[in-house]
Amino acid sequence: MTPPRSFVKDLAAYDPALRVRWAKHMGKWLIERKLELRNPAWLAERPLNPFGHSPRAKDLWQGWRQGYVHVLTVPRELLAWSVVAPHLAAVDREQAGSWEALIQRIEEADAKLEAERARNVVNWADAAAGEAADTIMWREGHRVATSHAPSGVASSDRVETHEGFTVRVRKGAA
Repeated sequence: MTPPRSFVKDLAAYDPALRVRWAKHMGKWLIERKLELRNPAWLAERPLNPFGHSPRAKDLWQGWRQGYVHVLTVPRELLAWSVVAPHLAAVDREQAGSWEALIQRIEEADAKLEAERARNVVNWADAAAGEAADTIMWREGHRVATSHAPSGVASSDRVETHEGFTVRVRKGAA
C-alpha cells in the first residue's frame, strides 16, 4: 500500500529524515525517522524481542532493521497532513529541540491528566457522600431536597417545590 503523494511531499518538507510506510501486520501507517546505524538512539530503540509475535513487534522490527525508529502510528483513514502534522510536532524530539524538552512536554501532559483524574475522584466522592447523607436523612423521616423525583417516594408524602428543587416530607414526619 502506498501513501498519497501529497502526504509524502508534505512529510519530506517537514523533515527529510522521516518516512511513512504501511505496517502490514498492524494495518496502520507508521511514520519513522532514519538514524545512522551506530547512533546510540537507534541502538536504544531496538525492539525488545526481535522474534515477537504481536503485529506491532513484527512491524517495528522490520523498520528497525532498515535503520528507522518509530515516531508515530497513524490509523489507515487518518493519513492526511492536516490531521497528522499537529500530532507529529507534539511527539517529535527533533521538533521539540531536545529529549529534555520532549520529556518536559510529556510530563506536563501527564500532570494535567492526573489532576483531571483526581478532580473526577473528588467530584464522585462528594456526590456519593451527598447521596448517602440524603438517604440516611430520608430513612429517618427528615425533609430532603432533591432535583429529581427519587425512587421509593410514597404518594402520601407531602411535596413542596422551592427554586427548582422538590422538597418531600415523609408521611408521619414532623
